Amino acid sequence: MISSYTANLAAFLTVERMESPIESAEDLSKQTKIKYGSMYGGTTWTFFSTSKMPTYQRMFSFMESQRPSVYTKSNEEGVDRVLKGAGQYAFLMESSTSPYRNLVSEAVLTLQESGRIQILRHKWWKDKRKEHNCEIMELI
Repeated sequence: MISSYTANLAAFLTVERMESPIESAEDLSKQTKIKYGSMYGGTTWTFFSTSKMPTYQRMFSFMESQRPSVYTKSNEEGVDRVLKGAGQYAFLMESSTSPYRNLVSEAVLTLQESGRIQILRHKWWKDKRKEHNCEIMELI
């Protein structure tokens, strides 16, 4: 019994080592074995759908082409799909444990409370996307 377990474990570990690990978005975008998706219409989906970077464009095209859909209606559904996916599905979403999360949240809140965020939103989104030069001093 133990020798059978050891042989199976050795075979499993050998196969695991033969496959390239996925360590980046680039790695994920260059493979098709593991399906991946996000919450449809959410901020992650929007990021991929509007990205100008080739890796993220390739990933978005892959997600769009998958049937059945790799998108979910909620983050909870995505996490559940990962847990039930036997390692064949990855769910893409923002991390809630980023060391910058609180700093960014506080900065956005300050901009919102001062009215500056509405000015920036109008300038960059509502102003019919006219050509503007973004200088760091304009934002401060």
